[in-house]
Amino acid sequence: MDLINILYVIGVILVLFLIGFISGKYKWEKQLDALPSHIKITLINSAIILILTPCFFKIPYGYYDFVRFSIFGLGVFSSLFLAKRKQYLMLIYYIPLAILFNPIIKIGFSKSHWELLDLLAIASLLALTSILILNKKALNQFD
Repeated sequence: MDLINILYVIGVILVLFLIGFISGKYKWEKQLDALPSHIKITLINSAIILILTPCFFKIPYGYYDFVRFSIFGLGVFSSLFLAKRKQYLMLIYYIPLAILFNPIIKIGFSKSHWELLDLLAIASLLALTSILILNKKALNQFD
């Protein structure tokens, strides 16, 4: 089993675990309620960054399908999570991210354009995460 397949399996497990963890569908719901919203969004942003990072290397096409499904799922989940907390300004980022990486109607770009879009997504996620960490009160007021 090569490194890309291992990353693919770890990524699938991470995405499924992260969605289940944040949505509170498992036994640790009481601990999740105590977890601040900015930490939950930071975990989602970190997962998206980890999923996008291998796209800058030579990887099989199947990984890109995983990227589409996982980022689409995390983007939709984040949008619902933030809409529930009335954080509509942050939806400006997650809704276009979900549309761009949707696996149903694929948007076709060249490899160089996708690399630029991946780089922009990572940079904006890092900026958004930094803002959330510095301004925790803005998101946590709805917890």
